[in-house]
Amino acid sequence: MITTTGKMRTYSTLFLLTGALLYLNCGGSNPLDLGDPSSLVGNYTLVSIMDKTGVIVAPDFTAEAGRATQVVIQGVTVTVTIAGSLLLTDTEFTLTLTVTTSAPGLPPQTENLSSTGTYTINGSTITITEDVSGDTFALTISVSGNRLTIEDNDIKLVFRKR
Repeated sequence: MITTTGKMRTYSTLFLLTGALLYLNCGGSNPLDLGDPSSLVGNYTLVSIMDKTGVIVAPDFTAEAGRATQVVIQGVTVTVTIAGSLLLTDTEFTLTLTVTTSAPGLPPQTENLSSTGTYTINGSTITITEDVSGDTFALTISVSGNRLTIEDNDIKLVFRKR
């Protein structure tokens, strides 16, 4: 026989577990906030990447991370699968992307890309300086909930905070 006290403990336990799961699923209790750069510090998983130029495929071609996407390039159907991550500390970034392509009659090709360096944020602009090349780029940054978007005229990357 379950007593009223036993039911309350059960409900309390379920409430705490539900709260913990919601916290973990949403990437923390605080949404990302460009006005508070410390909220951006952490690990991110790539959600999607968009080629805005159309140089290789159609303009605004978007590939979702982890999902095989087929595109036609010069009459050949190519399957593209991407994965990626972004790590932001207070002043440094590490970006990794893995792109796997395959076409009929050819073995899959995987390319691993990575970039590290420093960054600063001023309003909706993130300025990054790459370690290896020393090149500096100013990109647009925006946030919504636990999603972070970085883009310029050529590319748009969307990440989800873990």
